[in-house]
Formats: sequence, structure tokens, C-alpha cells
Amino acid sequence: MRILVCGGANYRLSASDHCRLDALHAATGITTVLSGGGPGAELGVEVWAAIRSVPIRRVSILRRGREPDLPALADAVVLFPGDRTVQTVAHAAAERGLDVHDWRAHSDSHAASDEVAARFLQPGYFARGSSVPPGSQR
Repeated sequence: MRILVCGGANYRLSASDHCRLDALHAATGITTVLSGGGPGAELGVEVWAAIRSVPIRRVSILRRGREPDLPALADAVVLFPGDRTVQTVAHAAAERGLDVHDWRAHSDSHAASDEVAARFLQPGYFARGSSVPPGSQR
């Protein structure tokens, strides 16, 4: 199966993303990873593919004024969190009947950022504790 990968330039693949890709590969037999070659999610999947000896092909999927011919390129699309381009590809893939693996909502980055924010918002998080042992002087 040929998969087209689309995701944001600032997104970094997590261990869970690698596990999902491994499961998809085991279930469908990914034969080629198609990528725009952008930093972030696309580069991360290219690294995943290279480690597993899955061929990588770089393609330009969005050209000004033209919808991509996705069925000619890929059998399925894998979506990671990103910008409007990801939404455009998701819409085009669904309209053309491709399998869409939308992993935007499963992103670990959202959970991690929520966890960090909750920790910083706890009362007393920034309270200064004594780092000098009792009975000693600085």
C-alpha cells in the first residue's frame, strides 16, 4: 500500500506515532511512503520508513490552483497535526475515496502540553523552598 503522509512542520513524531505506523505497516504492508519532504511530521515518517527499509518517494502534492490527484499517487493518507494544508489533503482524500488515517486527535503533543500546563498552574509550584540545610549558613 502506498501512503501519503501529511503533517505540520513543527510536529515531532512520538513513540505512539511510531507504534501506529508499525501497526499500519503490519496490517496493510506499506510499500511506499509518499512525502512532501517537509520538516516535522513528514521528515519523521521518512526516518521511520528508512529504518524499516520502506521506499520513500518525495512528491509535490499541492500546486497553486490545482487539486492533487491523490488516487494516482496513493492508496491511503496518514494525517498528523498541522495547518490548513493538512485539512486540504484530508478533505481531498475523503472526497476521492482514499483510506484516511487521521491521527491528528491522537497526538501525544496535546496531552503532554496539557500535563505541563497543569503542573505549572498548581498552587505553590513556583514557591521557593529552602535549599540550605538547617544549621548551616551561606
